[in-house]
Amino acid sequence: MASTPETVASRLDLSLSEVYYALAYYHDHPDEMRAVEEERERVREMVVAFSNPILQYILCPNSTQGEYIYRHPTNTYA
Repeated sequence: MASTPETVASRLDLSLSEVYYALAYYHDHPDEMRAVEEERERVREMVVAFSNPILQYILCPNSTQGEYIYRHPTNTYA
C-alpha cells in the first residue's frame, strides 16, 4: 500500500518539500533510479546467498581466511 507524502514526511522526520523534492528527483532520473534498484536487488541476492553456509562453501571453497564466510556457531565450512 502506498504512503502519502505527508505520511512519509512524518515517519522520516522530513519536511513535505523534502519529500516532494525526492519524488521529483526520482521521476526526473529514471535510468539512475533503475540502476540503483538493480544494484539493491543484486546486493540483496548476495546477502541471501552468503547467509546460507552450504552456498558459502560452494561459492568460496578455498576461503581460508573466512573473509566471505558468514560466521555462524555451527558453520564448520570456514
